[in-house]
Order: sequence, then structure tokens, then C-alpha cells
Amino acid sequence: MDGSKIIILGAIALIIGILLPITMHTIFFSGTRNTGNPIRASIEANLPKIKEMESFSSYSELLNYLNKTLAPTQSNPEIMGILNIEKSVMHTPVGAVPLFETQQRTTIRYSSTNVQVKGIDEPDIVKTNGKIIAVAKGDTVYIIDAVRDVYVGKIVLNSTINSIYISGDHLIVLTIMNRKFNLIQKIINENTAFTMTFPLPGTISEIHVYSISDPSKPVKLYNISVTGTIISSRLKDNILYTIMQQPVYDTSITIPSIGEQLLPPENIYLVDKQPVHYTNIIALNITSGKYSAYSFLTGPTSWVYMSHKYLVLASSNPYWIVYREQAMRTITKYMPEEIKKQLEPLIENNNYYKALEIINDYLNKLDQDNITEIVNNINSGLNTSNFTDYTKLYILDINQLSLEYKGEIEVPGIILDQFSIEEYRNNYLVVATTVSNYKLEAEFHTFSNRDNAVIISVNDSNGTKKWMMNINKTLVERGWKGFFSVFPSLILKYNELNIIDLSDLEIISKLSNLAVNEDIKASRLVGDLFILVTYRQVDPLFAINISDPENPVVLGYLEIPGYNEYLHPVSKNLLLGIGVEGGKLMVSLYNISDPENIVQVAKATLSPLLSPVLQDYHAFTIDPEKKLIFIPVATALFKLENELATCGDGVAVIEYSNTSLIVLKIIDHPYIVRTLYIGDKLYIISPYMVRVFNEATLELIKTIWLS
Repeated sequence: MDGSKIIILGAIALIIGILLPITMHTIFFSGTRNTGNPIRASIEANLPKIKEMESFSSYSELLNYLNKTLAPTQSNPEIMGILNIEKSVMHTPVGAVPLFETQQRTTIRYSSTNVQVKGIDEPDIVKTNGKIIAVAKGDTVYIIDAVRDVYVGKIVLNSTINSIYISGDHLIVLTIMNRKFNLIQKIINENTAFTMTFPLPGTISEIHVYSISDPSKPVKLYNISVTGTIISSRLKDNILYTIMQQPVYDTSITIPSIGEQLLPPENIYLVDKQPVHYTNIIALNITSGKYSAYSFLTGPTSWVYMSHKYLVLASSNPYWIVYREQAMRTITKYMPEEIKKQLEPLIENNNYYKALEIINDYLNKLDQDNITEIVNNINSGLNTSNFTDYTKLYILDINQLSLEYKGEIEVPGIILDQFSIEEYRNNYLVVATTVSNYKLEAEFHTFSNRDNAVIISVNDSNGTKKWMMNINKTLVERGWKGFFSVFPSLILKYNELNIIDLSDLEIISKLSNLAVNEDIKASRLVGDLFILVTYRQVDPLFAINISDPENPVVLGYLEIPGYNEYLHPVSKNLLLGIGVEGGKLMVSLYNISDPENIVQVAKATLSPLLSPVLQDYHAFTIDPEKKLIFIPVATALFKLENELATCGDGVAVIEYSNTSLIVLKIIDHPYIVRTLYIGDKLYIISPYMVRVFNEATLELIKTIWLS
């Protein structure tokens, strides 16, 4: 590369931070293949500023902060640019194209995606609005006319489909594309355009919106591309909220972008002082194309929960993130003054690897007796503290396209189930976690001859030969005779329920030491009861009364053989559980009308079967009117290559009452992923075919091939 074209960080600060404002008025669209002629609709970016949140006034300020933050952990945390100067060429935005009118919908009963919060749709691979069925497979969405039960067309994209939605007469397709490229950012200053090249992360997420007024001729209206990988999404009142995660550092520092424009620095908010990701959020009005864009510098997002008022992002932090600073400060106490002076700034800047290297250099110069004495002293200091993992919850108020960052709060432990986060009475957040307590122990491992060398046997076209590989050669040559390290050991594991007041983000109550040495497998909020299932030895099902949020009470629990992975309220007093007992699929029905005396009123086991529902609750379908449940089943759970969901071999049709579970039939259907009903017809869906049954008689009506 021509050295004269390399612009170091100082030049970026001068050009970007001082001279050149960035405009975000025009969004460019990337094309995809589809069955109709693509029509570009005008979409409008809204980039509101969140009050009282720390953001950045310029890209130079952002880059300087990230360089300082990442310097201890990255070998070369720099962002470089290539600068070219050309005459400004201004483009006129694409004109608005009217969206199609929504056709009058006939009233017909149909199943929607199984979701956590009523009225808030969740991403899935199969969707219906009662008139059409859309099935996502790889890079293709297949469309079925559900009125005539015929395959009418498909949409083929040039990227992998993550999930789909249907909102009225709009089909929304979320895709992920792995590509590494540089964004050429044009920055206009009077009559000159400076072109700055920024490296982007390897993953681009896109939101594609189609009109399906005529399902045989879907028409593309617009698409939006955003840097990062889709973590999850939600659809509420025709507003799609999509959450992406983008690494702050990916061979170099990255900056979030939308389309071909960098997100303005004032829309990038500092939440965590030492972030590892941008959490990019797009709130999009499907019909109008208007959207708002936000980016938050945070930790990794593990779970997403959305109610009608709040969006909650959960970031689980394992114990080693918690303990490393405290452990290093304890170790530093037992180092001589000259070593302490070297370690303290490194610990302050989170450069633990360099600090550990200095400690090892020092210890390896001592005799074994001195090493042993220091390690024993360090262990005495470490034994005074226990360490636990924790989860940080980022909470945002949602109001159509507007997001307001409410704050964050930490709870002990790790969230293990989607339904372990629930909003209660619009004012409280109930969070169940599995908490692990660890203690730390230091040791100095002296290298032995066995540690230093490994015999490698090679068998190739020339026969058999052996080499000796010195695995610690570099350390030995450096003069090290061993290696100092700190390792954890588990002391205790238990489960905990925290109730958070959302008005001030304070934990107002907690129940601790629930089911010691067990893991949470399933949970569900049913009215004023929070149901919790754990698994390891006892496998209890707990009923916790949270009607007084400041004083939750365990009313009772039921010890059951096996465990439940998914809980579904059938009525106020009936709870359905799907899980495993002795390697068999277990479907259970519980009467919870008396929480102090929960009763398993019915159980069905299917052997040797499991179900995709154990991994993804979206695969579960219930018809409350006809009291039927449909559970995909399989002899072994698997995914086809490049497919989006776990497949099954057939579907179990189970009838339920207040006191019984009756397996009516197991219908063969290779590679089944979902079931749904429309009117009186049952649709069993795989990526290759859809079979239509009479729901009452379970007789086959028709097979629809997807091609």
C-alpha cells in the first residue's frame, strides 16, 4: 500500500473530528433477487439523541477512547484510513413510492408463533397471517397461498435468512451476510469530498421488506443494512425492533454503519466503561419505512426480553471476568515494591496478560522455597474471598420509534432460560438465575521433561516417522523453570429469584439458595405465580407467590422424575410441561390451582423420542379451542446443513383435558420444523414440503412441494 495514503489516528481526528460533518440524509439500497421487480420505497432515518447519556462529539473522540480501552488487550488496536480527494458529486434521494393498500382481511382462526409476551411477535422461520404461509429455508422464502393451498412463488436472497415476520400485507425477512470489506465514507466539506475508508466487521445484517398483497408477485419495497450480527428481534404494533451485536475490534477498531453511512458519533452511547461490543438497535415502522437507529457500547448480549413498555438486554458475565481484577490486586500485595509499581498501572488498564508475565518473570528468578512461600501467602489472601458470576441487565423504555435508556442493574448468577426474565404488573422485573460460587487457588507449576517435549508420530506417503516438539521451549529459553497461574474451583451452586422495581432499578426482594446444586431448566410466570423447574438430583418444580413483590414466598414444590424444558400455561389452573424422563420425551399436565399442593394430573411419555421444542419453544403449537397440542418429535435431534431450525421425524398430536393427556396420533413427516392451523386445517411443515390435514380427522388432504 502507498505509504503516502496511510492516515494515522491523528489525521483522522483532524479530518473527521474537526473539519468534516457527516450527513445521514440518504440511504443507499443493496439489491437482492426476488420474484417481482424491485421497487425502492423512500425510507427516512430518524437519529434522535437520548438525553442524559454519555455519547461522543466526534469520531476522533470515539476512536481515542476505544484505542485507550482496547490497547491492553489487542496487539494493534488502530483504525487506519485511506484518503482520496475528489470533486463533490451530490446525489438526489430516491423518490417515495406509495405502499400497497392492505386488503380487507376475512375473519378466520389461525395459529400465530408461540411467543413469550402476548401481542409481541418473535422471529421464526415459518409465519402465517391466515391467508398465506411463508417458509424460510437457507437463502429462500417460499410462499403458499393458504386459501387455495398452492405454492405460488419464492423470494431468493443473496444472504442467509435469520428469521421472518408477517405484518399485515408485509413480509419482513431478516438476513445475515458474512463479508469483509471497507466502507468508503464520503465526507462533504464545501465543494470537496474527502473519501475515507473504514474497515467494517465481517457480518452485515439486513432487513428486507416486501409487499405481499399479491402473494404470487411479492414486491420489494426497501431494505436496510446494518453492521453486526442479529441477536434477536421483536415486532409490536407494526414496529420492528432489531438488535445487532458488532465487535468493537475486528482486526481493527470498527464503527457502526447503516447502509453506506457511518452512524453519527452522537448516536453511539457509552454504557460500559470497557465495552467489547456495539449493541446496534433499529426501530423500524414497517409501513412508512421510517426508522430510528441507536448504538450502545456494552458487553455481550446473551438474552433479549421485550414487554409492551421495556426492552431488556441481558449480558451474562462469567466468574473469571469478575475475579481477575480482584485476584490480581490480591497477588500484587505480596510482590516487592518495584514489582508493585509495574503491576498497578497494568491492572488499572486491564492489561492482565502483561501483569501475569511480569509476575512470572519475577517468580522464576527466585529459588523454590521463596516461590512456595509467596504462593502460600497469595493463597491465604485469595481464600478470604469468594467469587460469583453475574448478569447485567440493560433496560430501555420503548415508545414506537423512540428508545430511552433507563439504566442497568446487576443480579448474581447466569440466566439459563428465556422465560427466566418476566415483567410483572408493568412495574417489576422478575429474574431467575443460577448462581455459582468459586474460590481461587494459586499455584506455581514447575516444568518437567514431560511438559517440555511431546513426541509426534507422523504417517504419510513416505512411511512412519517421529518428531520431538518442545512445547515450552520459548519459556525455558527465557529462563523460566515454571509458570504461575490462578485457577477456580466450584464451592456451591444454587438458584436465586430477584424482583426489580423498574421505577428506580433497585432490587426490592430476593429468594436465594433455591435447589442447591441444581440448574434452572424451565420457568414461567402464570398470574401471580412464578414457576421454576431445576434439574440435577431432586428435579423440583417450585411455585413462588410474587403477589407482594417485596415479599415473594415459596408456597410449595413438587418433586418429579425427569425434568421439564418448557412450560406452557393452558389455563389459569393448568400448566403443561414438556421435558425428558429417562431419555424419553415427557409431556406433563399440572394442576396449580393450589400452589401449596401442586399435582401432576396426567403424563404421557414417548419413547424413543425427543422434540425440537426442548431447544426452541417456537416449535410448540396449541389449539385451545379444540384442546389439541402439536409437538414435533424425532428419534434424534438434528439440523440439516445450512438450515435454521432443529428438525424432527413427525408430529405428535395430543388431546388434553383438565385431567388427561391422550396421544391421538403420531404423523410421519420427514424433517418437520413447524406446525400451524388455519381454520379447520392442520399444516405440517418441513423445508421441502407442506402437508395439509383435516384437523378433526387427521386425514391427509394435500401435499404441497416447495421448489
